[in-house]
Amino acid sequence: MTQHTEQRSEVLVVGAGPVGLVMASELTRHGTHCRIVDKAPSPASTSRALAIFPRTLEVFENIGVVEAVLRAGHKLYGFNIYAESRLLAHLGIDELESPYPFVIILPQSETERILLTHLAQMRVSVERPVELLSHVRWYGKYHRVFVPKYRRRVIYGQLRRRIGPLLWERCQQQGMEWVAGHAMPNHVPLCLSIPPQ
Repeated sequence: MTQHTEQRSEVLVVGAGPVGLVMASELTRHGTHCRIVDKAPSPASTSRALAIFPRTLEVFENIGVVEAVLRAGHKLYGFNIYAESRLLAHLGIDELESPYPFVIILPQSETERILLTHLAQMRVSVERPVELLSHVRWYGKYHRVFVPKYRRRVIYGQLRRRIGPLLWERCQQQGMEWVAGHAMPNHVPLCLSIPPQ
């Protein structure tokens, strides 16, 4: 079991599957200190998924692991669907507008190994076996600013009188509390309290 350091974490990532590993990687890459925990005593040794699609490969490029994934996997450019020796459909993945117009076939356990290696290079390790037993929910306050196109000064007269009630109604529909806000000629700053979901 990995010992957690005394450094305070801003985010706790629960689950060290591909999604959790990518989340921990991205948080760390953008300067947010996080902990990642998983209740399993060791990484998965079997696969629950085999395909990595083009958009995920683009995300992997941003993270810095796409080359390792491409080396480890097999490219699939399309596939056919048959019924009783009759071709029913062909899906050509190579027609997608992407720098990666294919699907990579790679066991999930291998994808996780690549992501774990990448995290280790960032000095982040998965704490095992650690299980989240409870958590605290709190209300968050958020500042939002609505701005007209090109920040034009268009919020006057009738629009200025109507915008408040419209935004108030929308907040009520979404279960948010309007803490503060007012209409300026070129923007509407709001402070909203959003309850936990």
